[in-house]
Amino acid sequence: RRRAEGSGDPRRRAHALVNLGNIADARHQPVEAESLWREALEGLRRAGDTHNELTVLNNLGVLQLDRQDYTAAEATYRELVALATQQKDRVMEAASSLNLAMARLEADRPSEAEPWRDRVTSLDTWVRGHPETLATRAKLAFRQGRPAEAVRLMEECRKAAGKAWGPKRAKELELYREAAARRTSGL
Repeated sequence: RRRAEGSGDPRRRAHALVNLGNIADARHQPVEAESLWREALEGLRRAGDTHNELTVLNNLGVLQLDRQDYTAAEATYRELVALATQQKDRVMEAASSLNLAMARLEADRPSEAEPWRDRVTSLDTWVRGHPETLATRAKLAFRQGRPAEAVRLMEECRKAAGKAWGPKRAKELELYREAAARRTSGL
């Protein structure tokens, strides 16, 4: 941190703070990570470094989602969507829209997640077919009472995830299958 302070270059200082925030995050120190990233954001904004501002906002949003602070995550992702749209960064616009949909889902507001899910799928980027996108779409379908669609989407997710498919997703798929089977059998 001392090197960052002594550099005299606000952009360089901001980048050092981002890296320190990344280290704090990796060490499971969310309060420290958030503080460093917020300080870095100020410097990035002063330096006009919007590309890295997008990245840091995304880091903050992920941290807020992990801490289940859905209100803060929604605010961060709304800011990120607006900035990504302004910068014409379609990938970050899609990714932040996906995370905004997830924040709404986790806050148990699925109907408010729909427009953001639709935005992700309407943008022609690789994010549309990403396993996380497919899992989010499956979760939304399930919460809206469409378990068969949730199963189909999670099967796509499993295929897209390949070796990265894990037990958490497998458990979700099993839940969706059980619900779809109950619905089919009329139980």
